[in-house]
Amino acid sequence: MVQATKLLLLANASSGTVIPKAAYSPKGLYKYLIRQCQKLPHEEISAYYKHHVRQSFNQHADESDPERVDQIINQAVKDIDWVLKKVTFYILSTIHHRNSEVKVLTPFKFFHALSTLTSRPELVIPHVRSTDIEWSSIDPEITKCYNNHNTSNVFDYLYSAIYHNGKCEPSMHVAEFSGSLQEETINSWLLPNSEIKRVELKRFIHHRPNKESKLGWSSKVLERWDFDNGTVEILPILGQSQKPLPQAPFVTLIAKYSSNDKLASITVTPYLGPLETETDETFQIFKRSVVPKVLEWMSNAYVVDPPKLSRLRARPHSFVSNSIYWLFYDLIKSEPAEKVKSIWKESTDPVKFIHEDIGIASYIASFIYGETSLYRPNSNKDIVKILDLGCGNGLLCFFLSQILSLYSKDVNVVGFDIRKRRLWEDLQGLDSRQEMKDLLQSTMTLPKPLPDSKDNKVEFTLTERAFLPHVMDDLIQDFGMAKEDSPQQSLWIIGNHSDELTPWIPVVSRRLKASGFFIIPCCPFDFYQKYQRRGDVPGSSLYYNYIEYTCTIGDKYGYQPTLEKLRIPSTKNICLVGLDCSRRFEEGILSARVEDVISQLNSGDQGNPLSKFVPRTVESAMENPVLEPRVAIAIVEKIFGLLVKPWNETVHGDEWYTGREDLTFAEITNALSIEEREMLKGKGRGLRTLVKSNRHLLMMNGNIIKLRMPDANDIGNVRTSSRDKIKSRDCYFKTNHPQGCPLPDNLCSYRH
Repeated sequence: MVQATKLLLLANASSGTVIPKAAYSPKGLYKYLIRQCQKLPHEEISAYYKHHVRQSFNQHADESDPERVDQIINQAVKDIDWVLKKVTFYILSTIHHRNSEVKVLTPFKFFHALSTLTSRPELVIPHVRSTDIEWSSIDPEITKCYNNHNTSNVFDYLYSAIYHNGKCEPSMHVAEFSGSLQEETINSWLLPNSEIKRVELKRFIHHRPNKESKLGWSSKVLERWDFDNGTVEILPILGQSQKPLPQAPFVTLIAKYSSNDKLASITVTPYLGPLETETDETFQIFKRSVVPKVLEWMSNAYVVDPPKLSRLRARPHSFVSNSIYWLFYDLIKSEPAEKVKSIWKESTDPVKFIHEDIGIASYIASFIYGETSLYRPNSNKDIVKILDLGCGNGLLCFFLSQILSLYSKDVNVVGFDIRKRRLWEDLQGLDSRQEMKDLLQSTMTLPKPLPDSKDNKVEFTLTERAFLPHVMDDLIQDFGMAKEDSPQQSLWIIGNHSDELTPWIPVVSRRLKASGFFIIPCCPFDFYQKYQRRGDVPGSSLYYNYIEYTCTIGDKYGYQPTLEKLRIPSTKNICLVGLDCSRRFEEGILSARVEDVISQLNSGDQGNPLSKFVPRTVESAMENPVLEPRVAIAIVEKIFGLLVKPWNETVHGDEWYTGREDLTFAEITNALSIEEREMLKGKGRGLRTLVKSNRHLLMMNGNIIKLRMPDANDIGNVRTSSRDKIKSRDCYFKTNHPQGCPLPDNLCSYRH
């Protein structure tokens, strides 16, 4: 629902808003809003919005600008109409849910909403991370069993297939697997007149049940999709040996769509089995939130927007098994990451970097595990080599060496960076492999790690050096590249925010004959300069345009690029995955392209743009992009002084002065010295960045700078984990404002 203060605070009204005559004046607007609130379908909701209408009017009681008053009236009428539609729709959706039907215009919306629920349940079901498809009725053997109407053969075959693929717990026996379903339901699916269009077994991956648990867990559901008759059934599958938690989807959901009446119905019932007493909370979650949300998806007349990137997969992590990904994620987070936190020496925030690298390492490791698994015969499972260009603090390399060593006999992870980090030496001495193995053994979680052996080999190296694409003889020798044209099935190149090396990674990968690469683009660079947006490459922004450009480079050098969206705490979360497709090219073409670009790089011809490539120097890597504290403090003092300068005791009296309302960036710039301007420009920072970094004092409204009024609620809103930081700094208002801080010492978040 809309925030209550939005009813009156938004300033710009749309030109199509129709203002009732009763709301032309502020007094009339108040009466009109109260009457509209009375139309809301629930007494508590009506009282909620009435209260905030009164609060908003009290806040704007001293507004005297006629133009501003007109803007408030226009926007208030528009917002109350929006609230009426939104709340009414929500209530009606709930009523429709209770009546088991809702109006749906097309069958596509019906099936699309249910497909969203089953493929991305994390959107609506608490404590669910993702799903994996265990098997599907597309399998010809399964179809044959269904055609023969032999239930026993179906479950025997499915259990055997799941178990031998290493995706089923050994504790789940065939009798438990089939006995957890209702017999009459299975028989109805297998009647001669029943047209089974698609049957799927899905694994729901759940978060860790509590803080003491180190690994997540999973549950399973069986889905039946009948597209001709408009029916979808979702049933839980649970072995007797498994112990469910309340958040698991152990409910039976049946959805039906009538093409004649264009009505959809959803029926949710508790699981009818030996664990039915423990599913009441899950049933209530589905009844209160899940089903109303699915009904809303069905009813909304929305159009699915096309992806901004043509190669971007619609669903995150489409190339990897979510079960394997979350297993690797929990393993890294519970063991190696905890040790890294205890030895962190960098000045950066460890939480941000550690969690981001955990997600990236889990994805790359699960992808490589899938690429090197037994059901892909062209790959090598025992040997894995990784080269990270621009490894930074080395966390990603360390996490990959730890997790991959559990499943490969020979792991060699090498990271290059222009500058050595203080953390490197400490990472070399850390080892959490045994703890992770013990954790896997104790929980009976598949896949199982390799047994301990003297033949197992793990190498983890971080090297301080400038990487040059045309000087790689030592690297080629170290990685033992074969002379033949066949690619190395075990070598992977990584570029995580590699900046000027990003477009060179496909070239380096082809020169080393790598089986693939992973690129997470950040700062856009061409082969020899800052990237300029290209008109011949699609992309709605510079960032997307650059990603598409990098994909074209991968195509040119024999790699099939695909884009994946990663689950990491970063806005730059798109990963370009390039897989070797050199067989599509005639022999010698790719080698000739690599030799051509390297010869241009070595030519020294000033007229050739490629010869202008200059790698990052150690001096540039050591530069501190942060503005010097003395300069930042001086500029903030000038801004603060300009804001409070007009205060006059005789004019403003005892009322606390909130500062000027018309201070612009241009006026601030004119007040700065030449040295201060050059410092701002030289560090790549601007006044807006400086204001944002001092948001406890200043705020922006477009091109206007204002003082941020100290709030007594700041202490109550501070999270528990950061309460120890309260009053660790002096109050700036107390020292620099002519009237001091408007809050008493016990209410101010800073020290008086």
